Amino acid sequence: LERTRFKINQSVINYLTGTRHFAVLDRDFEKERLGELESLLRADVRREERARLGNTLATDYIVTGVISDFNYSERIETDPYLNEKRRVAHGNVAIEWRAIEAATGQIVVADTATRKVKNAAAFYEGGRFLGEKIGATISSQIFPLAAIAYEHGQFVLAQGATTLRVGDVYDLVRQGAMRHDPYTKEPLGRNEILVGQVRISRV
Repeated sequence: LERTRFKINQSVINYLTGTRHFAVLDRDFEKERLGELESLLRADVRREERARLGNTLATDYIVTGVISDFNYSERIETDPYLNEKRRVAHGNVAIEWRAIEAATGQIVVADTATRKVKNAAAFYEGGRFLGEKIGATISSQIFPLAAIAYEHGQFVLAQGATTLRVGDVYDLVRQGAMRHDPYTKEPLGRNEILVGQVRISRV
């Protein structure tokens, strides 16, 4: 369970930093970071170095979650035709997560991510899948993938690194007018007119 939780956490971080749209703040090694900053207060440290003490960033969004399902079982089944016994495994991991705007406490996006696994070792890989899925959902809600240029039959997208894979296919839409909720006046998003599809050829 602990390894899966770590992999989910790390995969979310990897995805969000890979988009280049988010500055992800570390909380896992806060003790080590504060210890290094404390060393800047020594008498032998130059004044320019001490100025770095005022560079800590504030948080815009907090991502939190709870693993709500983590189970695994195995049983022996007999093939009725071959009369052979085989081991059948079944497992599942699910995480309920949300992204919260730190200043207001408003939940920006929330979902439940699930993954079925076929053997005990697959829980670790399942954690990577869930982390990437969470990161992709957060990114698409806050900074949707955008085409920023078109040259010689190819689009240039404002995202890359490990968040895109060669061969992936995306719908290409042209954005129209912004729509608002008639009751709360909150923006619901823009009209999207399907133009075609884009296949990732190079990252």
